[in-house]
Amino acid sequence: EVSLNPSDWAASTDKDVSLSVKNTDGNNIVKVELFVPETSDQKPLYIIKEISKPYGWTYEVRNRIGQANPNPYKITWSTTGGGIASGKSLEFGFTTQSPSASENYQWVWQTTDSNNGISSGYITTSISMAPISYFVISGVSASVKAGDSFKINVKAYDTDKNVKTDYAGTVTFISSDAKAILSS
Repeated sequence: EVSLNPSDWAASTDKDVSLSVKNTDGNNIVKVELFVPETSDQKPLYIIKEISKPYGWTYEVRNRIGQANPNPYKITWSTTGGGIASGKSLEFGFTTQSPSASENYQWVWQTTDSNNGISSGYITTSISMAPISYFVISGVSASVKAGDSFKINVKAYDTDKNVKTDYAGTVTFISSDAKAILSS
């Protein structure tokens, strides 16, 4: 059994992620590989920033050759020790920045046991835009002469202080001036 926690979070955010591997039965698991979701031109969608390893394990990353600012597309944890025994589980950690697009992404995992038996599968993570938190209004003059028009800039921000480029809601303006003509 293999899972990622959390399995969903906001776009363009850093997150500490835990890869949980449980050996349900069989020989000890001695190698765990995780393949990062990539674009069609083989660029990793998640930026791996830090990797941790359980005691007695090492890790290695693979990058695509020839890419500017290459990010790992694969993390491999391995041990020469006992590994993950039948009925036991182990957590592997890493910090990643999520893609900027809201979507579901598939990670491929593979485990190898002490007899070179291989198991593999997929894990899906969901990336969504963080919820709206507040608006910032700018460009408003302290006073405007009657009959003159003016512009107001309104930006929506999420809870992570990022501009909500996907905001499709409405903004309503009111005025204490009964003669004011406001945008609908």
